Amino acid sequence: MCRNCICAMLLILLVLGLTTQGFAFDGKRQGFILGGGVGAGMTSYTLTLDYLGMQVTSERESKFSVVTNFMIGGGVSNKVLLYYTNKVSWFSTEDEIAIFGLTGLGITYYFEPKAPSPLLKAGLGFSSFMAPFEPEYQDYWGFGFSLGAGYELSPHWSVEADLVMGWPSYGESGGTLTVNTFSVQVGFNGVAY
Repeated sequence: MCRNCICAMLLILLVLGLTTQGFAFDGKRQGFILGGGVGAGMTSYTLTLDYLGMQVTSERESKFSVVTNFMIGGGVSNKVLLYYTNKVSWFSTEDEIAIFGLTGLGITYYFEPKAPSPLLKAGLGFSSFMAPFEPEYQDYWGFGFSLGAGYELSPHWSVEADLVMGWPSYGESGGTLTVNTFSVQVGFNGVAY
């Protein structure tokens, strides 16, 4: 079911990206925006168990990941966008498909009011670590943030790099397991405006 949702979302984003003028978008960043993208990255994490005041940390694992992102919000001006963001790194562990994600508030600053333009961006919100296709596994949630930079090549299309960090955790019975995670991501993004 989740795979169908992702395919439908990507199809909608592709259609919106190819027909932005048909949806009353005026080609200016100010106003309603909708975007998304795909890319690749490296996700790295350690597990820290804090039980009755004692901490044990695992060795660092690093995995190649496929990256997806989604954004919806508005342009405050032709240089500043504020939006809801959802960045997800999909990777394979020994037993299952896992994801590390960040969902929250994002901001992008363009150096020029029109493309082409360099850009800087940041995000702040909740990080997650889970195995979405394995219902018996526990979901982990915590604080996270992202920092990034990129270049809008032409109106609506940009190449971007991000560093996403998070500390999702789960605790019960006197113990907490925290996943100290970071992901370096590079992707191609489209924003309808």
